[in-house]
Amino acid sequence: MYKVSSSGVSMSIMKDRLFVTIQGDLVQETLSVLRTDLLERTQVDKINAVIFDLSAVAVLDLTEFNTLHQTVLMIKLMGAETIFIGLNPGVVAFLVLAGADLSGINTASDLDDVDRILNKLKNH
Repeated sequence: MYKVSSSGVSMSIMKDRLFVTIQGDLVQETLSVLRTDLLERTQVDKINAVIFDLSAVAVLDLTEFNTLHQTVLMIKLMGAETIFIGLNPGVVAFLVLAGADLSGINTASDLDDVDRILNKLKNH
């Protein structure tokens, strides 16, 4: 398991999947370090999917979301898919009402749904 500084973010690899667990609210500095680590892990470990567990994130502002979205696009350019799981309903409502660009964002309600979504993405 990889730990991104003391930021409350941990990463673990299972097969060709990178699981990113965010255990608290994010700040821009944490997101910058996370982005660098994610891109490196994706390349070095030949990752095909990055799964972000955001279930412990109670607040996500538009700037933080946009940084995550840009990271998702970078990961996609490297050939891997991304899925967000566990999004808080309040965060979802805020993002929609704030007009966040949600294109390219794949979501699942929980880990059980991840395989179905990855299979669907692979077949398109």
